[in-house]
Amino acid sequence: MSFKVAIIGAGSVGFTKTLISDLLKVPEFGTVEFALTDINPHNLDMIRQIIAKIIDVNQLSAKVTATTDRREALTGARYIMSLRTRRRLGSLCVRHIGTAQVWR
Repeated sequence: MSFKVAIIGAGSVGFTKTLISDLLKVPEFGTVEFALTDINPHNLDMIRQIIAKIIDVNQLSAKVTATTDRREALTGARYIMSLRTRRRLGSLCVRHIGTAQVWR
């Protein structure tokens, strides 16, 4: 079953690459759409290309999109991940739309 995961603040290239690489190791995420959004279009495009290459090399059915329009990325997402930086310490907040559970 395919679903959409929106990632806000995906321009943090190293953290986003590691996060999505780890998620793609879980079989249920092999057909997911990752919708990336960030205010930095350069980093956003860079991470989109990296994730697309990972998907291609591993012959997965997952899809990656990237946009600076947060509303577009969030539309239809089952999960929303907000990656934010606080004094160089990464923080991850995940929200499942169906049950409104929040992990911090």
